[in-house]
Amino acid sequence: MHPLSPCSIHMHALELARLAGFRTPDARQRLWLFRTGATTALLRARTTAALHTREADGVSMASSGSAAPEAAVLLIPTVMVVVAAALLAPTIKKLIAKKTSSVELLYFDLPGLGEPIRLLLAHLGVAFEDRRFKAREEFLALKPTLKFGQVPCLKLDGVELFQSSAILRALAQKFDVSGTLYPEDACLAAQVDGLIAQVSDMTQGWGPLRYRERHGFPADLFTDAAQATEPGP
Repeated sequence: MHPLSPCSIHMHALELARLAGFRTPDARQRLWLFRTGATTALLRARTTAALHTREADGVSMASSGSAAPEAAVLLIPTVMVVVAAALLAPTIKKLIAKKTSSVELLYFDLPGLGEPIRLLLAHLGVAFEDRRFKAREEFLALKPTLKFGQVPCLKLDGVELFQSSAILRALAQKFDVSGTLYPEDACLAAQVDGLIAQVSDMTQGWGPLRYRERHGFPADLFTDAAQATEPGP
């Protein structure tokens, strides 16, 4: 096997990763190995050793002298391809996931907390099964099997996800090729989290008002009849 073949370069990267303490190097670790020049140095040493071996076996200097320029020519495009593949790997992974993932959303036949999830899936171009309960009895029958006994529930490749904000983050991380909906940068991601939390704060009073009895309040609370019976100042 030529010391600068793509297979050989991959093997050298794995060897350097083991020396650096990585059990199974991922794309970023391989990219780091090439950028630091460690792989290039090892390849150069392997090439030199191969040339010395050929010379020791009686191969003429004339025939072996052309190996170094040839090796240098092969090294540059090969490294560029490997680096490009490492940089594009996350994008390619998301593009494949968009076409192959199984996605099912369980929610009522109304906007509510399910609508942002539907809109995000449509924006990302991800096909999904939009399962809408036709009657409350359908939801109540399924309720004991649901975590926290509530919806929206998103089934993503067989994994059930709950809480609408957590579902939105997961979808952005898995399918957003641009990386802008939920950025990897900690400060930018914190700004997204802050906006989500702000919306939650602004709407937290709506739940007890809309579903009084679920929150332990009388059914006629905040109604005109209840306010008419309240004692005056």
